[in-house]
Amino acid sequence: MTSTSDNSGNSLNDETLAVLAEMGALLSGCADAEEVQETLVAGVAKAFRADAAALARWDGGDQSLKPGPVAGQGDRLLNAGFLESRPLASRVLKRHEGLVLDDPGAVLGPSFGEFTSVVAVPMLAGGQLSGMLALASTSAAPHFGEADRLLLQTVVNFSASVLDSAAEFDHFSHDLRGRIVEVTKELNHAMAELARVKSFNESIFESISMGIIVFDRSFAMVFRNRMAGECFPEDRSILAALAATDIKDRHEDYETIVRDVVRMGQVCGFDGVRWSAGASGQRVLTLSLSPLMSGREAIVGGILTVEDVTRGVDIRRRLEASERLAAVGRLAAKVAHELNNPLDGILRYIGLAARLCEVQADRRPAEYLAEARTGLMRMVRIIGELLEFSRSTVQVTEDGSIRAALEDAIKSLAGQADKRSVALKLLIAADVPPLESTSLYQVFTNLVKNAIEATPGGGEVRVDAMAAAGAVEVRVADTGAGIPENRLAAIFEPFYSTKGAGQGTGLGLAICKELVEKQGGSLMARNRAEGGAEFVVRIPTQWVREDPAGG
Repeated sequence: MTSTSDNSGNSLNDETLAVLAEMGALLSGCADAEEVQETLVAGVAKAFRADAAALARWDGGDQSLKPGPVAGQGDRLLNAGFLESRPLASRVLKRHEGLVLDDPGAVLGPSFGEFTSVVAVPMLAGGQLSGMLALASTSAAPHFGEADRLLLQTVVNFSASVLDSAAEFDHFSHDLRGRIVEVTKELNHAMAELARVKSFNESIFESISMGIIVFDRSFAMVFRNRMAGECFPEDRSILAALAATDIKDRHEDYETIVRDVVRMGQVCGFDGVRWSAGASGQRVLTLSLSPLMSGREAIVGGILTVEDVTRGVDIRRRLEASERLAAVGRLAAKVAHELNNPLDGILRYIGLAARLCEVQADRRPAEYLAEARTGLMRMVRIIGELLEFSRSTVQVTEDGSIRAALEDAIKSLAGQADKRSVALKLLIAADVPPLESTSLYQVFTNLVKNAIEATPGGGEVRVDAMAAAGAVEVRVADTGAGIPENRLAAIFEPFYSTKGAGQGTGLGLAICKELVEKQGGSLMARNRAEGGAEFVVRIPTQWVREDPAGG
């Protein structure tokens, strides 16, 4: 091992230099001032084989040293009053020079008698005093010499630079942390505001009575509100959603039109699109598509708006049907009026001719006249129905008991049911309230009469009246052959009849439906699972009036 020595006898060998090199590496990796100071004190105590090491920081405010980290018996050195000693103040603090004492007790006083050697150097950073580092020995080890002071000064000056950098880093870190905290607060505030705006916007979109769907350039849905979810609950693609409607049957090139929204920024729309809503029935939709632009005017997708116009279409269809029925009714009234008088005269003359033929031996003229009378009576019945149909466009509300209307209808048709061997049954629940009726007797009579005619001998026609949710419901069921499925949708149309030629005008059910709907109700037909047909009349409860007498 090579070594160098000064006149004092303390040596600087390779081991010491290795320790100092290790300490330098440790100092370079320190992150803050406290860690630098502690590493410095521990490192020089080891490198210089000192029994005590102490560091003091210079406080420029009150011009004094403040105790810092110690190693070994460093506390004993500070407690002996070294920081307040005159040599330290005049030499180290004032002139910024190092101090080496071979006999500390003789120079500093009896309290230092246990120390055999002391070395102290100033900590200078940029020419400014930042502190002091002192080493002391209490053993018979070689005293600290001038070479030790110079080496210690070099190490301390390097450490002072590291401390200065660490202080700047601490200041930068503190400032950075403050900025990070401030930015984080602003970011949190911005995110909270964004969440509030997003929630507000979503509540607006969810409250709109129109479906809104946002899709990307691949036509995948990225957002849809509640209304759009009701129309297209499962689809993830706009093209798949549109394919589930009847749009492809009316627009063969609809997919090309939709793709042009994203490719060319075109706007398009489709009216009267029909979509099956399962148990809810069929809906009629109006669809509008427009491109979705980014801030750079680039097309990033599109927006599809879905408007459910089913109710409007139904209302328009009903208005058209009502207008059509009113026109037919007016025509029927005129035709019936024009035909009634000549028919009455024809029937009178046929009756007179028949009575004259009775006195003659030839019965054929009488038979011919009887057949003519039968045909004319059929015409009279048709004219009567036409008159009834025309009068159904204007009805006068009459107070009437639903029980009485049903019982009267059953009573008036009992004879017809007996002739056809059909059993009539009427069941009225006790909680069925009375109704303000617009000729419900006529409705019930027509429905029961049709049921009897549709029921073969030995069958049954059953009428049930009950209080349903928000309505009074009357069901007329028969045990006949039922209604062909392809005719169910058409049986309420005027002049449509399932009976044979000459057996009906097809106006009865149309009249019934018109009468029921005029008091806010509905009339529907369906086939029963056990066979036969069933007609259901529903009258909403707002038409129900209180009647203490019941019925």
